[in-house]
Amino acid sequence: MIFSKTLFFGVCICFVLMLVGIVGQRFQILPFKIAFGGFALALLVAALISLVSLVMTLLSFGVISAEYRSFMVGAFLLGVLPLIVIAGRVGADLKVPRIHDISTNLDNNIDFLNAHNLRDKTHNSLSLPSPKVLAMHRSFYSDLKPLIVNDNPQQAYSKSREIITSLGWTITHEDKDKLQLEAIETTAMFGFIDDIAVRVSASEGGSVIDLRSVSRVGESDLGANAKRIKRFIDAYQ
Repeated sequence: MIFSKTLFFGVCICFVLMLVGIVGQRFQILPFKIAFGGFALALLVAALISLVSLVMTLLSFGVISAEYRSFMVGAFLLGVLPLIVIAGRVGADLKVPRIHDISTNLDNNIDFLNAHNLRDKTHNSLSLPSPKVLAMHRSFYSDLKPLIVNDNPQQAYSKSREIITSLGWTITHEDKDKLQLEAIETTAMFGFIDDIAVRVSASEGGSVIDLRSVSRVGESDLGANAKRIKRFIDAYQ
């Protein structure tokens, strides 16, 4: 059956388009909307082909040859593979609110000092979040709070810098007078770049460390910014 081969080659084309989307975004070859939109569309079509292939395989036993049926089995496996990979990476994170600006201190949020110079008009704003976003943030990330440490401000600043480096973040700005550090982290798969700010303030008997992490693209960060902040806090404690 030509139809079985069509399904197989169709899902192969989808697979290639998904790879193009990933590479195009990671290396900034394609605009975000084209790269990620193309990836999402190819993933959807591949899922539909996989479903059709599964149904046709089940209905074709004893009707068509094993050779043609193998094409449908191959189409099903190729179509379902990226779904399994993505579900494993972000499945649980689909429950997070559709926000991309996360902070430990919403009442006294951090203003970025330099990140504006690294972004363009296509990127998300670094302005302080809207009341609606703040409400979602407070509700879902109520566990994110300023980090209170016994180190004096200079010690806390130096240790924060060491932790940033150890986590693999790239420092983009340092202000020793304001005790603020800024960095970026690039995600593994798509190469999304997120901006991070770490601010140290003096407190009675030690210091208070606040963090803010903001995605450059996308409405939802799938929990990545909160996880990043928690990794820093865990590393400091």
